[in-house]
Parts: sequence; C-alpha cells; structure tokens
Amino acid sequence: MEERTNEIIEKLKREGPLRWKDLYQQLVVEEGCMSKATLNRRLSDLSEPGGQIVKKKLGTSVYYFLNRPEDWSKFEEIKKEYLAVSNENIIEKYMEKSQEARKLYWDNIKEKVVEPWMEQLPEIEYNGIYHPKRKYIRERKPFKGEDAVLPVEKEILFEDFKKHVNPSYGDPFEELNEFKKSAEEFWKLKDDIEKKIDKVFKNKIKEGKIHENFVRRVYESSCDLAKGDDKAFNANMDPLHKSFNVTKYGGEYHFNYGVDPFVIKEISEGETEKDFEKKMRGCVGDIVKEIKKDKYVNKVKDIVFKVENLKQLRKEMKSSLERHYYLSVSPREL
Repeated sequence: MEERTNEIIEKLKREGPLRWKDLYQQLVVEEGCMSKATLNRRLSDLSEPGGQIVKKKLGTSVYYFLNRPEDWSKFEEIKKEYLAVSNENIIEKYMEKSQEARKLYWDNIKEKVVEPWMEQLPEIEYNGIYHPKRKYIRERKPFKGEDAVLPVEKEILFEDFKKHVNPSYGDPFEELNEFKKSAEEFWKLKDDIEKKIDKVFKNKIKEGKIHENFVRRVYESSCDLAKGDDKAFNANMDPLHKSFNVTKYGGEYHFNYGVDPFVIKEISEGETEKDFEKKMRGCVGDIVKEIKKDKYVNKVKDIVFKVENLKQLRKEMKSSLERHYYLSVSPREL
C-alpha cells in the first residue's frame, strides 16, 4: 500500500500536474505497477483535506502534489485564475501556473533543509568536533559515533533536496559524507594520542591520580608544538611555570595549574608540600622531554593535518549550501 502511494507522489513531484488519464496511462498501462482500482483508491485517499495532493476539476480531473497543508490557500488563489480561462486552453494554462507552485516547494526545501543545515554545521577545534552549542545548554555534544548526525537529516524533505542538487553548484551530500568519514578518523587519532599521553604519565608519575585536565592540557600543548608554536607550548608546559602550585585538601595533596587539578595524591608520612611540588615539577619536565620526541610529534602532526582538512570540508559544504540557497528556483529548473 505505502509503495503504491509513494509511486503516485513521486510521479506527481517529478511530472505534475497530471490528468487522471495521464496517471492511468503511465502507472497502470505502461508500467503496470498497480491496477485501475488501486490507482483510484490511492488518489482518493491522498486528495482528502490535509492530504499530500490536490485534486481539482478543471474540465477534467487534474492532480498536483503539495508538500504543506498551508500551501492550499495559495493553490486556491491560482485556481481562480485557471477558472477564468476557456476550457480549450485550461490544461496548458494550468501547467504554466504550476511553476509558481513548484517555486513554493523549492522555497519550502530551502526553509526546512538548506538554511538549518548551514546553521547546524559542526564546530571544529583541535580538541574535538562538536555540534553547535544549544541555547541554555552548557555542554556541547561531540560530533562522534551515534551523534555524528545533523538534526536536519531527520527532516522529511532532506532526501527531496538531494533530487534538486546540481553538482555544478557543489554537492553538500557528498561533502557531508566525506566530512563524517574524516571526523571519524580524527576521533580515532585523538583517542590514540590521549592513550599515549596517559601511558607516559603513568610511567613517570607512579603515585596519585592523574586528572583529565592534565591530559587535555598536554594534548592541546602538543598540537601547538606540532604546529611549530614553541612559544605557546613552553608557556603552557614549562615545569617552572609559576601557575603550577600545590594545595592541601584533607589528607591529599593536589598538584594544580592555576585552579585546575592535575594530580591528586594521598599524603605520605613525612612528605611535605615542597617535596611533593618538587617531585611533580620534575615529572612535568620528564613528560615534556617525551612529547618533544619526533616520533610523538609526528603523530600529533597527523591530528593537525586532519583538523585543517575538516575545516576545509566544512567551508566547501557551507559554500555549496549557500549557492543552492540563493537560487530563486530549484537548480533543475535552470
């Protein structure tokens, strides 16, 4: 049942408006995909108020696809002009006026798909790829795994837009697929790098709990180093930096950078804050030496390259969407 209904809708989308005898000739006689009775039942269901097609008696039964119920009022305005035309030319005049209805359909695609798509393009940073921040929600959702999907992809007209895309204006669907593939590769690289950072820490810092702030700071500083920004790297990871400090909470020492905890350790008997701070600064120095090694830096350079590639893909996708958005009619009408 649904398959037969879709065949009628797709036929009217592509070729409508069509007279009943045209639909009968194509779907029943030529394609043989349904019987005459099935055609009539489906047309009757679809043309009920609030349905997806309009049936008008203009000398003969003429069917036209409308995507939104609110477009009915516009269709009624067009109908008044049709009724002023002689029966001899009514179908020809109807076909001319259908261009206006097709423009309404294209405007609907731009409103429901193209514009939201541009607004939902992910944000790209060296620390991750994220969906744009939503109002009143503090945390951004990573564009990763099951969440590597744009909300607009669930819009009913999303697939319809694909049929209107003209590759000469760019193909945002191909660019989105490439972006997703590249984003997946980025997250894998980032996860591998962070595991290596964690392993280096555990080799150097035998006691205490390493906070995720420490991993993130070393990762971000590693990206600075891979980009050749030694100044930024040294500013963040200099073991003698004054922002490194030790605080005491109950029976624990916290080794911090500013107010961010890096390492948390239970206080050993006879261990002073100065002893712990000296040990931690020494560990930071050892870690800096490890991550400056060519083997490690080259892996981080892959991350830097991938981020720049993703930024370029995003730019191309947005450009393709903008070129389609500023067209007053569907590209397939040009």
